[in-house]
Amino acid sequence: MSTYHTIISTTNDTPTHGNRNGLQTASCNRSGQALIEVCVCMIGIVGILLAMLELTRISMLHTTTMMEARANVAAIMQSETVLFPTPQFLHTWDEGSDGKRYTAHDVPVTASSASFYDTTVTKSVGDPSDWNILHRIPNRIVTLRNSPIMIAACFGLLRGRASATTDLLPGFQRLVYRESSLNIESEVWMTWTKGIY
Repeated sequence: MSTYHTIISTTNDTPTHGNRNGLQTASCNRSGQALIEVCVCMIGIVGILLAMLELTRISMLHTTTMMEARANVAAIMQSETVLFPTPQFLHTWDEGSDGKRYTAHDVPVTASSASFYDTTVTKSVGDPSDWNILHRIPNRIVTLRNSPIMIAACFGLLRGRASATTDLLPGFQRLVYRESSLNIESEVWMTWTKGIY
């Protein structure tokens, strides 16, 4: 009877031939691609951080100008006599030279006081004969009907304005907005309170 023996031998020696150079090249390619992806992501992250920082500064400056505009109105709200502004009647907005809405280039298209009178004041009553009833009782609507241009004086509206300019961060200019500075303007309307309190 014959006996057969099978011997399996293992070795830790790395072969010096085959795809060793190919594996090294593939590994280098993957490392280079990962480095490029990290750089691109870092640029995006820096841009987002700069935008958040700049928008926070702009928001704080806007709040400051709003408070200043309100303070300007509050200084004259209790005065005996005030000079009421003459607001324009706004019809729509023109996009301006840049062709974009809601930018500094937008131009207001004003309407006439006659248009305001026809579309708003006259429709305050259901029937024209109702004006005879309203004229018996002093009220703002009758005053507005008699003088539609004096809408601010009729309702006792006072206007306050404030503006400020901020320099943009250099990195924000390069990555987001190609301007060196930004002008913030705030306008508020409040009621003349003399005689109310």
